[in-house]
Amino acid sequence: MIALLCAWSLAQEVVWEDTLTTGINDVVVSEDLSSVAFIGTDMSYVLSTLSWDVSEVSACGTFSMAGGVFIDSLLHIGCDDGSISTYDGSNVVQNVYVLDASSVMGLWTNNDYLYALAKSDSGGNPRVHAVDLSSGQELSGNFPSTLGYSGYQDAERVGNFLIIAQGSASVSKVDLSSGGATRDNQGPTAVSLSDVLFAPTGTNALIAAGNGGIIRFLTASNDTQYALNLNDWTDITALAIFNEYLWLADGQTLRAHDVAGNGATIGTEERLALSLSSAVVEMAALEDHLLYASSDGAYGIISSLPWIDIISLVNNGDGTYTITCTSTQEGEYQLLLGNAGTGTEISSGRIQAAVETEIVFDEPSDLQEGENRLWLDVDGGHDSVVLEIDTPPDQVVLSDDSLKSGNNKLSLSFLGLDVADIESYQVYLSTEDFSLSEYETGGPDFTVLSQEDLLVSATETIAVDLYPLENQVEYFVAVRAIDQAGTQGPISNVVSAIPKPSYGVSELSGEAGGFAGCASTGEKMMGWMMLVTLGVLARRKAMVVLMTILFVYALPQRAMAADQFGEQASWTSKAYSIDYSMTQFDSQAIQAVFGSEEMYPGLNLGASFQVLRVLDISSGLGLWRKSGLMVQEDGSSSSDTQTLTMIPLQLSAGLRLDFFRNQIIVPFANGGIDYWLWQEDWTQGETQEKLSGGKMGWHYRAGVEILLDVFDSSSASMLDVRYKIKDTYLVLSYQNQEVGDDGLMFNGESYMIGLRMQY
Repeated sequence: MIALLCAWSLAQEVVWEDTLTTGINDVVVSEDLSSVAFIGTDMSYVLSTLSWDVSEVSACGTFSMAGGVFIDSLLHIGCDDGSISTYDGSNVVQNVYVLDASSVMGLWTNNDYLYALAKSDSGGNPRVHAVDLSSGQELSGNFPSTLGYSGYQDAERVGNFLIIAQGSASVSKVDLSSGGATRDNQGPTAVSLSDVLFAPTGTNALIAAGNGGIIRFLTASNDTQYALNLNDWTDITALAIFNEYLWLADGQTLRAHDVAGNGATIGTEERLALSLSSAVVEMAALEDHLLYASSDGAYGIISSLPWIDIISLVNNGDGTYTITCTSTQEGEYQLLLGNAGTGTEISSGRIQAAVETEIVFDEPSDLQEGENRLWLDVDGGHDSVVLEIDTPPDQVVLSDDSLKSGNNKLSLSFLGLDVADIESYQVYLSTEDFSLSEYETGGPDFTVLSQEDLLVSATETIAVDLYPLENQVEYFVAVRAIDQAGTQGPISNVVSAIPKPSYGVSELSGEAGGFAGCASTGEKMMGWMMLVTLGVLARRKAMVVLMTILFVYALPQRAMAADQFGEQASWTSKAYSIDYSMTQFDSQAIQAVFGSEEMYPGLNLGASFQVLRVLDISSGLGLWRKSGLMVQEDGSSSSDTQTLTMIPLQLSAGLRLDFFRNQIIVPFANGGIDYWLWQEDWTQGETQEKLSGGKMGWHYRAGVEILLDVFDSSSASMLDVRYKIKDTYLVLSYQNQEVGDDGLMFNGESYMIGLRMQY
């Protein structure tokens, strides 16, 4: 064993040393070993084990940092204000979790929970808090769990326990399932406990004990005992398991012990001297590398593998690239596109030790747009570098339909390029024609609108209004795509259009707005409505005569039918209805803006009162809403849009030929007065404009009601019992209306389908 240790010891060496700008209080490793975080008070650092590059992380704003843990690849860092921040490799998010505490001291994770040791707002001993990661909520009950001692040096999760070294000879154990906290059974006292390590054998913990060597903490009994029988140590401050050996930091020396045995004696050791001015406080082991960090910010990497350093990557401009690198050992190299084990070999050969070597290789054919990692391996040692590929975007193609005219504006629309790294599109606008050949880069000066106003974020479909412009002036437009690296694609073809005034339905129909009849007194208003009703009847004499005959005939028939079938005498009833309608308006202005062949959908709600279910007096409320393109002087469609909203109010009287019990088909007809509220909305540049009013008129309606109860009698009975609905009808009807005398008129006809609930 001694020979093996000596051979191994000679192979291990410090392959890299550097100094950070702050002291380190914790070192944590991601689960996939791709990142190592050095947590410092004022600044933290993340070391990529792919490229060995170090990134600075300021996670807590003006507050100090203490303790960290990776959950998947997301680094969590504790803050001195009781909050926990996260870092994803690019961005910091603060206050992800806020504890009921004053200062976080350390972080750990187990299953789906995050555990934090923190000082209490009210003072006293530190407490262990538990956060449910799925909900983000802090657990209550036995958490937070108060420790039995006041200090804190380090902690480690050992199975389902958190073992916490609290300085001197003090150790606490917290059961992470129950939150129960216990203290050690006061073993050796001439110790100064600091770094905690999960013991490589069994389920116990090893703790660096200063000049007391190493203490073993037994989780089953809470006993502490000496674990090392040597007595020539100076100050054991940090522990790690690396390559099946226990590494101890003793002053400025690292000692490696055989840990094959499971007794109180850990075994023999070999040593590796370090060039440090302060003690090592943390160590972390990767597969082939051991990292250490000191209290003053110095850190180093130990390995038996070659240490590879890629100095530069140069594009030679002839389809080849050159990597300049060094290796601490001579060996065979392999250059891969991608990572070790999964990459594609693009070059191989032999490299000399401690000599700058240039590796020239052809540009790989399968490079992707954006970042491509090149992995250089020399007999297991590695470094990597990112090769950025930034292909200029393709040319944007505009059609004649891409540019539409509006009032003091042009509307530009086109399909965005189907490339992931397109970031924006620069629009060029000029009152003078220009060609592609004039601008290999850039475009006409931004004299009409600013460059910022003409820069559009990339989306699948681009749509932007160019405003304000001058009417009756021809403008020329082109576009360039810009990728995330700022590289511009070629300029598009040039299209042109002329802004022109736009007109909506009110202007086309000579409508000035306002509410008809609202200037009259209440008596005059009522009289006017009665005259309208008489006018309706006068203009539909045949319908009046027919309804009168039916009314005179229907009431006695309905009364006799009720008596014949033994119905309870009830002269009055009520009903509610809902109808979906499709309406064709006669107005040429409406047809010009919204389409001459368009049927306009609407929704109508009604309530009615009946006498013997024959004479029907009803009121109704409807809603129609339609958007369309405004019209220019030559009759063409503008790029300006407008919306017309109509709310018809109706009061009707009519007859239902409902004579028999469970009569399946019930014809009906009615007529009455209308008052239509309307509003027209459109956008003038960035200003919302509107015009509104009210129009009076009349309508008549005829149709049939189909009794649904006979098709499902059980459901009909349930509706009667639960909701007092006696009958339910499917209603099919036709309506004709004449609304408005001048300006904007809503004359037209509607086809309706709906439901009627009879109570």
